[in-house]
Amino acid sequence: MDLPRGRTGPPAFTLATSLVGLVTLVTLTALTNLLALAVLTCVTSPRGVSAQGEGVGYVKVSTTFPHSFANCKLKAVGLKHKSQAACAALCNRTPDCSIYCMKDNVCSLYRARVSQRWPGYTSAYETNTFASCYSSWAYRDISHLTTVTATAYYGSRLPSHAVNGYYCNFEESYCTSVYGGHTLKVDLPGPLAIRVVRVQAWSNTIPPDVYFGNSSVYSENLMIAPRAQNTLNAAYVFTVTPAEGMEGKFLFFISPSSYLHICEIAIIPF
Repeated sequence: MDLPRGRTGPPAFTLATSLVGLVTLVTLTALTNLLALAVLTCVTSPRGVSAQGEGVGYVKVSTTFPHSFANCKLKAVGLKHKSQAACAALCNRTPDCSIYCMKDNVCSLYRARVSQRWPGYTSAYETNTFASCYSSWAYRDISHLTTVTATAYYGSRLPSHAVNGYYCNFEESYCTSVYGGHTLKVDLPGPLAIRVVRVQAWSNTIPPDVYFGNSSVYSENLMIAPRAQNTLNAAYVFTVTPAEGMEGKFLFFISPSSYLHICEIAIIPF
């Protein structure tokens, strides 16, 4: 029997086969991309959104803290299984959570600021020890690579306490207090472009003027944030954002007439 004029068998079969092949290829590509995304998600740190509204991850930090660490505790939850991912997800969903710690299958959430510089608490009387702790405050932070000095400060509240890696509940021994009108200088490891600087202050602190640049003399650098702009949020944190593309080796915080109380600084580079 003759085929209808103008049509042939093989081209129709080829077209159908090509369409099936194309659909199969697209489906396989989509599945491959989804699989790659799933693998990437599994191997990276748990991610979330901080109280400051920035996309963040978690960094493993020391696991021993002073007794007063309990003052920053938000809650503890017993998990069905010992799961870091589940504990991270719980921290992400809990307002003000900035560090979570695991011990057995108990997930403990805290609002303390802990970074890589925190060496752990070695006193025989410490009561807060965990199997593992992960901090979002420390994510991408380079404050542990800096040196901090001040032209004048109060008693034992050393300038280095601004980057000693620990803050909880306004403990003076872990904060610095710079005299009014004096300067706190942060020496970065090299000229860097900085995305944001987060400063944990005391509730009664009047925020400082902030300068950034490559001169070791603060007045020879650009003021990137006047004090009127540096308002404290509900957690007594203020943030400073240098202009994109700007690089510098020194950050200066110039206190007003009253004391400048700073407990922890996080510096996030580009």
